Amino acid sequence: MTMIRSRCPPTVVGALLLIGLNCCFAVDLWVMQRAYMTISIGGDLKGTIEFGLFSNITPKTVQNFLTFIIGNKTVAWQNGETVRLSYINSTFHRTIPDFMIQGGDILYNNGYGFINMYGTMHFDDENFEVRHCGAGFIGMANRGRNTNGCQIYITTALTTWLDYKHVIFGKVLRGMDVVRMIERNPTDKNDKPILEVRIVDCGILPVDRPFLVECTPADG
Repeated sequence: MTMIRSRCPPTVVGALLLIGLNCCFAVDLWVMQRAYMTISIGGDLKGTIEFGLFSNITPKTVQNFLTFIIGNKTVAWQNGETVRLSYINSTFHRTIPDFMIQGGDILYNNGYGFINMYGTMHFDDENFEVRHCGAGFIGMANRGRNTNGCQIYITTALTTWLDYKHVIFGKVLRGMDVVRMIERNPTDKNDKPILEVRIVDCGILPVDRPFLVECTPADG
């Protein structure tokens, strides 16, 4: 199962803040491309999350993500099965308040599904240039080094202990209220939302000119 590691001890986070650690290490976060996901919770439409993507920093990772966003590619999979690479109708299957929401398992919707744009299970970590700067950053869920597939997560708090373990490739530009709705949705003992959180639509948005975003939480 794809796992995002549990919370960092508060003393560690406090120490990082105390020394004023720059979590992005002076990397300029240029939004080169944009994408969106429209979300329903328990069958009720809740809104749209818009992402700004750092394709100048993580081009391969962004390309993989956009393959599932666009959703027009199919690949041969196990036992001769054909799989459409699309996030539509997949779910956010795991949510942990004050940590992250995780989804994008297009195969099984439970965290065990791995597939990438090439039709294989995994691709390597591209780089760790962007750090986990707070709520609203989107990264690749994995089950260890160089095991990226289709699953993603969105942070809902400062998660510096994930640095150098997960590839961050974008930031929420709009729709953090929807992210918070997902985060607040009650879960079972396995962190699975009680009310199903589904991606009902997704796609790309135009970028007239690249623009900078701050290495700060998306909702302030």
